[in-house]
Amino acid sequence: MTITHPFHPLAGQRVTVLFTARRGGVRMLTCRSGSRQVTVAESWTDHGPEPQQQRLSVEGLQELLALVAALRQRRDVQQGADGEGEREIRSKGDSRGSTGRDGDGPGEHDHDGPGRRP
Repeated sequence: MTITHPFHPLAGQRVTVLFTARRGGVRMLTCRSGSRQVTVAESWTDHGPEPQQQRLSVEGLQELLALVAALRQRRDVQQGADGEGEREIRSKGDSRGSTGRDGDGPGEHDHDGPGRRP
């Protein structure tokens, strides 16, 4: 078979399939190319489904939604196990503790490096 994914280092090269396995619902192929052994998703080869004509398809967006949901769930489980809550993130323009319109609040320039304001 041939690896067809454009960004894979072996793109366009023929490889020999050694065995297959399923990981997270994706069929993975372990292959040999010369002395090198690689594992690629079947969809990255000429044995996978035909690529979509459009970059954004309903199926692709559904897969992306499922991936984001799984990542959020994993993050929430990890945060629960670590006992950490959401961290507060302030943007540069946040007015809390700001002394000027550009968000230059206390502590933002507490260093002796170049650019220190007098």
